Amino acid sequence: MRSTGDFQHAFGDRQAKFQGLIVIGKDMALGRQEESRFKWRIEKVVVNSNPISCVSFNLLRSDLDFWLTKYYRV
Repeated sequence: MRSTGDFQHAFGDRQAKFQGLIVIGKDMALGRQEESRFKWRIEKVVVNSNPISCVSFNLLRSDLDFWLTKYYRV
């Protein structure tokens, strides 16, 4: 729908920039092969040539806690 007026109105341009985040369950005890596959997915997942972040719920919570504490003293 990039060529529509609605798209341009919503994003301000025909080339919208976006970031994606996939949050997958809690941390798990992964085997060596599963860990390797997960790392590959973290590095290789793209949508329309845009990288997508892939994190566990626990890592997302930890990262948010760190940044909120550091920058907002929450």
